[in-house]
Amino acid sequence: MIRTYQDLDYFEKHIVEILKEDYGRDQQSAVDIVNEYMDILQLLNDGHESANSFAEMFDDAYRSGTSGQAWMDNISNYLLENVTEIKSFLEFLETQNTPMTIRPDGVFVIKGKPYVAMYVGESHPTHTVRWGTFYVSLDLTDIQTMDYVTGDVISLEEWRRLEKERRNRADYN
Repeated sequence: MIRTYQDLDYFEKHIVEILKEDYGRDQQSAVDIVNEYMDILQLLNDGHESANSFAEMFDDAYRSGTSGQAWMDNISNYLLENVTEIKSFLEFLETQNTPMTIRPDGVFVIKGKPYVAMYVGESHPTHTVRWGTFYVSLDLTDIQTMDYVTGDVISLEEWRRLEKERRNRADYN
């Protein structure tokens, strides 16, 4: 849906104004940018990010030619490339004829930086089963994860170390 300036909500109009004032965009170009990244804005706008942060992220993405859909694809691809354990999980699910689901699950600020939470799990006709939650930085430079035992957000390296320890304890018992 293509929206005009009048169709935008207050927060979106504020982003348009910042794009005009700080990034030299004309009004139509700024509205086009907000429309292009509307889905991402709805996903990520949970009150943690300022209009200035969105304007900067969207202007950078728009200048580089990254569409809204490509941005989400880039997040998923970055996750799959850097968390090889997901591929092993998928291979296991394929032996069970069970589809895997990977989907955005909100945005979180970790150490002052915005991350998209990515839900990874099994997909069944009536429900899904979470295998893991991974937090991918919007600039695609870092991945954090949730420790399923403590609920803490930890680095990928720490998660791998803990998983290895837990497997070793399970094998010993």
